[in-house]
Amino acid sequence: MLFRINWLLTIFVATIFVPGILFPSANPDSVSAVTKDSYKNHPPFKLPLILKTASAPSKAFYTPQAAVLNSMEIAFSGGSSYGPEEGSGFLARFGIGLGGVAEMEFSTEQVVNELTGEETRFPSRLLKVCLVPERYAVLPYLPQIAVQLRTTSWGEVVNRETVIAAQVQTDYAELNAGSRIDGINLQSRFTTLHVAAGKDTDLGGITFGASLADVRTKEGGQWLWNSEKLYWDYLRIPPMQKNIIAPFGSVYLNANPSTKVIIEVSTVPTFQYNVPQKGVEIRKTWIGIAGIRFFMAPWFSLDGAVQYLSSYDGIADAQINLAVNIVLPLKTANR
Repeated sequence: MLFRINWLLTIFVATIFVPGILFPSANPDSVSAVTKDSYKNHPPFKLPLILKTASAPSKAFYTPQAAVLNSMEIAFSGGSSYGPEEGSGFLARFGIGLGGVAEMEFSTEQVVNELTGEETRFPSRLLKVCLVPERYAVLPYLPQIAVQLRTTSWGEVVNRETVIAAQVQTDYAELNAGSRIDGINLQSRFTTLHVAAGKDTDLGGITFGASLADVRTKEGGQWLWNSEKLYWDYLRIPPMQKNIIAPFGSVYLNANPSTKVIIEVSTVPTFQYNVPQKGVEIRKTWIGIAGIRFFMAPWFSLDGAVQYLSSYDGIADAQINLAVNIVLPLKTANR
């Protein structure tokens, strides 16, 4: 965890003490002469024109927004989450804008894994298409509308060697006379379709929509220790498929020209163990995230947020998410 904190501190220190690297500065004499009255007309840092045209990230912390990246913009986000357990590790996202009407993204997608009590992520690919042309989206009565499809690769939810969550083991032992779950093997993949509509104003913006998640699993199995017969029972877990339909939404307020306050609500797929039936179930869990996005430059922003799931027992289970966002245009605004 110390390494993951160090890389964030390194970037933060570099942006403050080495402005010539990330933020090309103006002449020191002219900067020192700037007064509060003339600050707006004489900013302390002069960015290249190409960086001034950068757009903001095209998503809130977790949910999509109806906007897409500008044409030939590349976006990178990296960060981690920290809670009562060990951090989630380094999480990365890479995207590119396509013609101002679509974007592609390569990242990871999370599921709630109550079989192990830990966060599980799968590599994913995303394609988002904006249905309202940019020249019409500026009209006050017309919202932005986008359709997004994200699909993951097959990945392990749990394997034979994974330690099963203590609460699951306790519930199983109480119902089965001291027996235990000795291991579970299960793989999954899922595809999620989002339809989002949103509108931005000088005060902030709102996005709302609906999502359809198609969650599937391959045939798996579980090894159950029978304390009375003193041997293992192997039970097959048949392939599963479940559609999860749910609304989602996000709201942001412009606290000042460089800071946004963001609140969002959505759902994530959840894998649970049904003790009476001795099987795995797929359900949904509500997720709420609130925090800020601070822009140190038009193309460089920092995220800090608190994440809470409906499956948590209390606020002590909440996670803190930290991330860095970089959006770099590969061509000027005159495209």
